[in-house]
Amino acid sequence: MRHDYPISGNEDEFEDFCVRFYRHLLKRAGLVRYGKRGQKQYGIDVVDQYSQEPIHAIQSKCHERTKDIKPEDIVKEVEKAEKYPNKLDHYIIATTAKKSMHAQNAVVKLNQRPTKKFVTEIHFLEDINTRLCEFRRAVAEFIVYGEQTTELALEPAKVCADYYSSSSLPEDSSKSEELYPSIIELLKNRKIEAAEHEISKLPDPEKDKTLASGNRYAIFRLIAKLAFEQCEYDKASRYFLLAYEVSPHLSQAKQNRALALDLSSKHEEALAESRKLLSEGIKTTSLVCIVVRNIETIEELAKYREAIDEFIESEEDVNETLTHKYLSWNELALAEETANRAVRIAPTSAHALFTRGMVSHHAILQGEWESRPQNTTDAIRWYTDAIKSAKRDRYNAMLPEIYSNRGRVNGISGNIKEAATDYRKSVETTDKPSLYAEGAVSFFLHQQDYDSAWELLTVLGNESDEAKFLRTATEYHHAGEDDKKSHIVGMCKLAGQGIGRAIEARFHCVQWAIDLRDYELARSCLSSDFHASSPFQAHTLNGWIEFESGNAEKASEYIEQALDASSQSAHREEIATLARLLVRLGQDEKALPLLEQVYTPGVLDFNCKRLIDCAQYLDRHDILIRVCAELRKTNQQDYNIRKLEVQVLSHYAPDEAYELAKQFLEYDRSYFLVAKNFIACRLRKAQEIEFDDNYPPRPEDFSPEEADQVLIPYVETEKYREALKFLYQQLRINFSNELSHGKYMWFILQYGTKCRIDATEIVDNQSAVLLKNLITSEHRWITIEDQQPNKDRNEFSSDSQTTRLLIGKRVGDVVDIFGNILQKQEEKIVEIQSKHVRLFQYTISNFKKNFPDSTSFQPVHMGSGDEFDIAPILENARQRREHVEKVLEYYGNNPCSLHILANQIGVNQRQLIKGLSQSKNEHLQCVGFTPEGFVGSVRELAKAETIVLDISAIITIDLLSGWNHIDPSKKYLISQSTLEVVTGWLHDFTNKDSHRTSAYTAMAQD
Repeated sequence: MRHDYPISGNEDEFEDFCVRFYRHLLKRAGLVRYGKRGQKQYGIDVVDQYSQEPIHAIQSKCHERTKDIKPEDIVKEVEKAEKYPNKLDHYIIATTAKKSMHAQNAVVKLNQRPTKKFVTEIHFLEDINTRLCEFRRAVAEFIVYGEQTTELALEPAKVCADYYSSSSLPEDSSKSEELYPSIIELLKNRKIEAAEHEISKLPDPEKDKTLASGNRYAIFRLIAKLAFEQCEYDKASRYFLLAYEVSPHLSQAKQNRALALDLSSKHEEALAESRKLLSEGIKTTSLVCIVVRNIETIEELAKYREAIDEFIESEEDVNETLTHKYLSWNELALAEETANRAVRIAPTSAHALFTRGMVSHHAILQGEWESRPQNTTDAIRWYTDAIKSAKRDRYNAMLPEIYSNRGRVNGISGNIKEAATDYRKSVETTDKPSLYAEGAVSFFLHQQDYDSAWELLTVLGNESDEAKFLRTATEYHHAGEDDKKSHIVGMCKLAGQGIGRAIEARFHCVQWAIDLRDYELARSCLSSDFHASSPFQAHTLNGWIEFESGNAEKASEYIEQALDASSQSAHREEIATLARLLVRLGQDEKALPLLEQVYTPGVLDFNCKRLIDCAQYLDRHDILIRVCAELRKTNQQDYNIRKLEVQVLSHYAPDEAYELAKQFLEYDRSYFLVAKNFIACRLRKAQEIEFDDNYPPRPEDFSPEEADQVLIPYVETEKYREALKFLYQQLRINFSNELSHGKYMWFILQYGTKCRIDATEIVDNQSAVLLKNLITSEHRWITIEDQQPNKDRNEFSSDSQTTRLLIGKRVGDVVDIFGNILQKQEEKIVEIQSKHVRLFQYTISNFKKNFPDSTSFQPVHMGSGDEFDIAPILENARQRREHVEKVLEYYGNNPCSLHILANQIGVNQRQLIKGLSQSKNEHLQCVGFTPEGFVGSVRELAKAETIVLDISAIITIDLLSGWNHIDPSKKYLISQSTLEVVTGWLHDFTNKDSHRTSAYTAMAQD
């Protein structure tokens, strides 16, 4: 039975849904919302910013689900999209309207027009739900519920909607306040301890019934105000109510009662009382703040706009209260507006600065990811200013809250040392350390700083479920092997009690048991109740246990069940665990959509790195380009990410990659100068190639597969000697790599005579020396090498005892390298070679021995003089002919791509097509096309304004000499790789005489 998912009818939410849905359906990671409302959007809500062909755009249309979408509305949207200034292949209208035959007919007619600019599709809610049900349930729920299931793993900012500033108190307008003006002054000047001392001297208004009502009212209110300043809100509420009971007729007392109800969380009563007083004409900032704090919707807020506007331009606390309320509704723009106004009214107020910091903090978590770096900087700055003001004005109760929030921001931004300091200060600056120890311990456990977490256990307390969870986790990491199992059992009991972190507790239990390799204990942590209530998490954990215990087949079964279970309530780290298991099981295709959902854009954390690894393995370059760009925009890139972005982007947008390589020079001039030069060669910008002798390319930074990035610019600029030095050192670093040997041999054979390697008669620090032992007649080579010499390969630095005896000597000289031993071991210098030549001689002579399974290099011995024999060459030619015949026979029965066939035969595609077209026995295999289908395709081609030519089309036109018959009015596109292949052929053809193969004749006898 099909499951109908609850797709939102809200316009913004439906657009966000469409981005997630079509990213997965179309495999277009570049899909993003297009522009903003009010801008000219050409009937398009979602576009592919990477323009991956065929290029898609989506219009999301929210309609009442019982009504049809009108055909004329569809036509209007298509007409708008036809004015879109960029290329478009598919235009999809996604609608929540009821499925309609009339709407479908309108789309069919639009697609039948000969002048259509793109294909139009319409997807109704019914169609979308059908597609959703084809996805794995875990993925489908990600798409439907979006961020509801993927909240940040880091603890979110504590947005204090119930935080009260001192100005929330009713104004001191009663004549009874004149009885104790000195205490009132102390409270206003934030001399809290002095005020507390003076209040303690006053008679107890509850016990002393002889006090006049005015005195009792004033003392009750002073005690309430003191409690309020000390954040003892229950006590403040009680005494405000007592003050009201004494003088219920006073306007101020009525406000006292409303505030008391608010402080005691009787929100409906507080709202009703405040509304009543406002209607009676008592309009004060205190009442307005109480109303704002207790209403539930932004529509309800509009009812009090007149009362709010009376104070909004002059009263700090009204703006602060509005800010907290807007944050609770996730109305970031409105929250920023009111917070900025509060700062403008009171630029040095700790409350205003703290509130403004909370807006930037909230924006880090809920705002656009592109703005995260700036929001992080702003939040830390506002919080820092708030701390200074709170200290100045002695708002000591605020300090731990500000430190705690700044610690969260520092943690998010990776400033771990600063975050740790803030969390410690949040505990140190409060007289209720247990309240802030929980956040601090949680942070230290997340950072695996178990010692710091342990230090705070004395103030953590053991009353709340959170404290019990954190205490158990901390004690586990400080327990001995024998005690760890008892802590696992204890954490399981907590999970069974339904604590807030019950599921996380089970994940910890399973992980700890796996670490102890006690898989039965791990299984015992998953109760039947847990399986019933949380099947997604239970199947994931069972799969983890089975995988770690060596049963990959059983693990896969559990993972499949997890993918089919509901993930709506899953935390992102629980889903990330499933994704990582899929990767370890080799099921990267299934892991990828999960990793895409749980990573945080612009944050280079563990989940992001796993996504990058998975995308690399699957060659999902679209995802790599997007993720790298996100990390660059948030300043989260490291060396490897910058390198990856330039490499991948160079295949699709070399001009952009070139500019990025120039930009990245400030981070690593050596590597990115090479990258820039290489891309310049691809773009035929040889004049922009530049070298810096202070930053030569480091061979260790490039794998043998990447060596061409260094070689091509060197060859292009005829710096053959520099290329040789690079390949020489790279071969030494990768001596066991076949490709490294092959590249070195190829380069010497191709460009050896251009490297200016002069024969030398005297040993210097670039020499290799052949020595003959005069007693044993044994020969050995010694190479003088200053860059990490390897004695196993007879390499010695120029300042070693061995080479000091050799430098300056000639062929025929005798040396005693072994020194003073029992029998003198004199050696004669038989040959002196450049170390570069010597390495070539060794490599070419020993290649088959070092790489016996390789067929890329085949030595052939034909003798010499009277014994010269070409039979080996003839035999090799015969074997090659047999190989080619077998490959062509296979191709005749099993058509494959021409690229693969050319590689198997050992020719390029042009040579292959020309040979097959001229052969009497072989022929080109064509796709399965009927004559009618072919004619139809030709007609479609004749209508096209833009035509893409692949390599086979270019070769065919060239072999038929058909370039003069190409319609010059049309636009022709080729891929970057096709351009490079053809350019390479032209380069080889025009330089065939200058690139004649050359080699050294001084080959070693061994």
